[in-house]
Amino acid sequence: MKCPKCGKTLRKFELMESVSLDICTACKGIWYDKGELAFQQEVERDIPDLKTVQKTSFPTKCDCPRCADGSKLEEMKYHVKHDLLVDRCVKCHGLWLDFKELDKLEKVVARTESFTQRLARAMKDIDARGFTVVARKKIKE
Repeated sequence: MKCPKCGKTLRKFELMESVSLDICTACKGIWYDKGELAFQQEVERDIPDLKTVQKTSFPTKCDCPRCADGSKLEEMKYHVKHDLLVDRCVKCHGLWLDFKELDKLEKVVARTESFTQRLARAMKDIDARGFTVVARKKIKE
């Protein structure tokens, strides 16, 4: 795959969480296939409020590194309340983060989703994988 920004070959890095990232060693951008960013950041969706932020998206001249048919990336806000812009493929819905955007994204995620929301989703995921989640009652002393 080729970097959508500088055209260099992307290098694959396997993460322990069953996610493989494609990273440009030249410009330091990162490609996430659909769902990988949400999985890595432990959030529900790659883009939290896609319908809202997609209204303000605009096309770029960058080709999607995953799609081989000339599909273009569109630039959009990651979150409606923050100014972080990410690039998303209109076809495969993968995401491109430019250098240092992952750091910004992690800060945005930390500010937009509560611990309770993350915990509830983690418990639901554990249950979906066939493990039992036992609720404990608070014991009065």
